[in-house]
Amino acid sequence: MSLLPSDTPLRACPQWSTMQWLSLAAMTRIDTATKRLAKSRHASRQDLVGVLVMYCAPEEPTALWGLLDPYLRGNRAAKGKGSHQALMTKLPSPVSLRLDGLVERAREVGTAYRQDLVGALAMKAVPAENRLVELFDAYYAATAGQAALAGTSPHAVLARKAPKPGRRASRR
Repeated sequence: MSLLPSDTPLRACPQWSTMQWLSLAAMTRIDTATKRLAKSRHASRQDLVGVLVMYCAPEEPTALWGLLDPYLRGNRAAKGKGSHQALMTKLPSPVSLRLDGLVERAREVGTAYRQDLVGALAMKAVPAENRLVELFDAYYAATAGQAALAGTSPHAVLARKAPKPGRRASRR
């Protein structure tokens, strides 16, 4: 398998399309945070999602589940027509693979999907405006290898080939 060099800037990595069905509340939080960030930086929803995945998600399974559980409970209660909206993004491949790794870690505790984690991050992990700008600047300067989760090989996020569309199968 061909791998990206670990020092490849995230902005130069292949961009992989992804769609998440998020609660309307999570979408509102993403839009509000993106507007706050756009006051001082040229930023989009996908930049915000990338920042949240790279810098705001806990890496420990129990902490991930602590973030996910309230979102999942609220999400189940809100099931129904008009309660969710699609979020289309293109994430740098290492960030997309990091998101997969975070979901795998959350699955050590319970059932979770990429869209659940993105929604939970939007609801509970968006930092204050000044910190958000700092994290965006770090994200813009980050390299592919920096997307690796603690305790894993950087090779886990350096794949050049995108996974097949659809829900990711558990790697367990």
